[in-house]
Amino acid sequence: MTSLAAPARRFPGLLSRLSSRLRRPLRPVPVRSSAIEAVRYRRDTEEMQITFSSGATYCYHHVAPAAYRGLMDAPSKGRHFSAEIRGAYPCHRLPA
Repeated sequence: MTSLAAPARRFPGLLSRLSSRLRRPLRPVPVRSSAIEAVRYRRDTEEMQITFSSGATYCYHHVAPAAYRGLMDAPSKGRHFSAEIRGAYPCHRLPA
């Protein structure tokens, strides 16, 4: 079994840089859609945040990377969202 202490000694500051990276807010990725303004995705927690054209932002949980990629690659983001994401993942609205 390997320890995190050895790499931390070899690369000072690595753990603090990684932990601060995980705490950073997600950056929005603007999308071309009349329904969706931006999408944020965090692979390590499988959380996807979608900001709609109305301004409301929802956080979807347990979204696999393939599902996120499917949305981002879809020619119609709104149709893909309605067919594949809405109702398929637990979610909650984020405060404005």
